[in-house]
Amino acid sequence: MVIPEGFGEGIAVYEYIDTGERMTTSFGFHNVPTEDATTNSINLSVSWRSFFTAATTLDSYRFVGMYVIEMIGGVLQSAQTADNTDGTVNAEPVSPAVAVGVKKQTSYAGKKYRGRMYLPPAFLSEANVNGAGVIDGATITGLQSRCDDFLADMNSIDLPMYLLHSDATTPTPVNDLIVRDNVRTQRRRQHLR
Repeated sequence: MVIPEGFGEGIAVYEYIDTGERMTTSFGFHNVPTEDATTNSINLSVSWRSFFTAATTLDSYRFVGMYVIEMIGGVLQSAQTADNTDGTVNAEPVSPAVAVGVKKQTSYAGKKYRGRMYLPPAFLSEANVNGAGVIDGATITGLQSRCDDFLADMNSIDLPMYLLHSDATTPTPVNDLIVRDNVRTQRRRQHLR
């Protein structure tokens, strides 16, 4: 992925407390007021934690912080917050290889303009997912509401979400986030020994 001038990538970092394994969720943003990476990592962390709170996160997971990498004046800057906030929901977690798929919807057609991100299993208990991998309706509704609110808040703090591309194409605005109703698997999140 190419990060062009005036854009950046936010990466929410989670940790599975029992093993120390880290998982990430990433999204592009337009650095509208041209703030440095430290400022943007703080602002995005505050926004993220407003909706993906400790009270909605399983107690087997920790929100480590928000990592930001951005391009300003032809130079990549990076920074990460040190939030280290443990979840408080006591429930049996799903496998670390399970993720919640979220589609990044743009106004353009074609594979190039379809984005996605994967929320870690920090928000899914075994009771939320049936044997076919379908997430229950109440959980989907809650996750969709949090994604909608986070996307709107990114606009309000002048860091609107954009889809970054692997070539030099201008990033594309993300209009909606759509939570998928069946789980996805992330093989890289499951370390078999």
